[in-house]
Amino acid sequence: MHRMEHIMVRDVMIREFPRVKHTDNVTEIIRVAEANPDLESLSVMNRENHLVGIIREEDLHRVLGSDISRNILNADDIALTSPLSVSPDENFLEALRDFGSRDIETLPVETGESNNRRLVGLLLRADVMRRYRQEMLRSHCR
Repeated sequence: MHRMEHIMVRDVMIREFPRVKHTDNVTEIIRVAEANPDLESLSVMNRENHLVGIIREEDLHRVLGSDISRNILNADDIALTSPLSVSPDENFLEALRDFGSRDIETLPVETGESNNRRLVGLLLRADVMRRYRQEMLRSHCR
């Protein structure tokens, strides 16, 4: 565990990822999701390009299973607002605990404070677990 305290979120996060606008309709959200099948969540950005929420896979499935027209609903209507986010400077173990306390597959990574926050990456549960396993194996193979 001591080795993992020195791994930072910035070492594991992905820096290139799609975003959807808060005004995008479900048809556009589906297009982005299909183009990025490895991502469990999509970041929803406002006009100022600040994170306002995330659309999880289950949120999209719930909408697709309803009778509501895809052109009526937009990202604002289905996003999980005020998602928990982490800092790139946070240590890996703290982020691992955040995944454990929430039922989410993706944590947004933001820098800055309050209204000056900026989305710089995504931390995927699968990547965190892969890195955790790698570190555990490394420590036992020495």
